[in-house]
Amino acid sequence: PTAAVAPTAADRATARDLMDRGYQKLGRGEHEGALADFRGADALMNVSSTGLAVALALEKLGRLIETREKLLDVGRLAGASGEASALREAREKADKLQFELADRIPSLEFHVSGLAAGVLAAITVDGAAVPPGTMSLPRKVNPGKRVVRATAAGFQPLSVEVSVAERETKKVPLAFILAAANDADGSDGSGGAPMISTFMWIGGGLATVGVLAGGVAGGLSLGAASDAKAGCINNLCPAANEAHRDSALNLAHISTGSFALASVGAGLFAYGLLFESPLLGDDGVRPMFGLGTAGIAGSF
Repeated sequence: PTAAVAPTAADRATARDLMDRGYQKLGRGEHEGALADFRGADALMNVSSTGLAVALALEKLGRLIETREKLLDVGRLAGASGEASALREAREKADKLQFELADRIPSLEFHVSGLAAGVLAAITVDGAAVPPGTMSLPRKVNPGKRVVRATAAGFQPLSVEVSVAERETKKVPLAFILAAANDADGSDGSGGAPMISTFMWIGGGLATVGVLAGGVAGGLSLGAASDAKAGCINNLCPAANEAHRDSALNLAHISTGSFALASVGAGLFAYGLLFESPLLGDDGVRPMFGLGTAGIAGSF
C-alpha cells in the first residue's frame, strides 16, 4: 500500500484557518457551514482533533448515526509516538462520546401485516433500503421526521411519515392492501378510499345499457307499429299486417323493460354516490327514516 503523504506547511496552515472558521460558525449556529470547514481541515490533516470537530458539527445537525461513526473512526486512529497532548485528548474524548451517544440514537420497529403467505415486503427509510433479513429487528435512525415506504408484489405501495425522538423506539404499522381491490374499486392509488364505488360502476353500466337498448327497441317498435297500420281501413287491417303488430308489441315490451333496467341502474349509481363515495365529503351521507318521513342526511 502507498504510504500516506505527510501534510505540507501550507496544508497545516489551511487546516488551522478552516478549524478557526468552523468553530466561529458553530458558535453562531451555522452548523452546515461549520461542518464544511471541519471536513476540509480533516481531509488535509486526518487527525483526531479535526475528526472530533466534524463529529461535533454532525451532532448539532441531529445526524447522530453519522456522528457516532465519525467518533468511532477517530477512536481507531493510531497515536504516534510523541504526539501532541491535544490529539491524544481528542481521541479519548471521541471514545467516551461514542459510548454516550449510542443510547441516544432512536429506532423504528416495522410491523408488517396483510401479506399473503410467501410474499416478501421491500422497505426503505428515507430512500435507504432495509435489508430483508433485518426487517423484523429495530432499525436505528436519526431523530426527526422519517419517511418509511414499503412495497410488495400484488399489493398497494405504502408510505408512512413518522416523527421519532432521541432514545425512542417507535412502532411503524405497515398494513398491506391487495392491489386487485384498488383496480376494481377505482381507488386513486394513494391508499385512500375509492373515488368511484362498485355500486357506481355497476349502476352506471346498467343505466347506460338500459337507455340505449330502450331507445333502440322503442324506435323499432314505432316503425313496426307504422307498418302494422299500413292499408288499414276503419281499423280493419290486412291479415299480412298481423306479424308487424306482434313485432311492435314485443319491441314495446323490450323497450319498457330496458328503461326499467336503466332506472334500477340509476338507483344503484345514486346509492354508490351518496353512501359509498368520498366525493361528497368526509362526513358522508346517511339515510333517515321516521314516522311518515324518509330522506338523507350528511355533509354536501
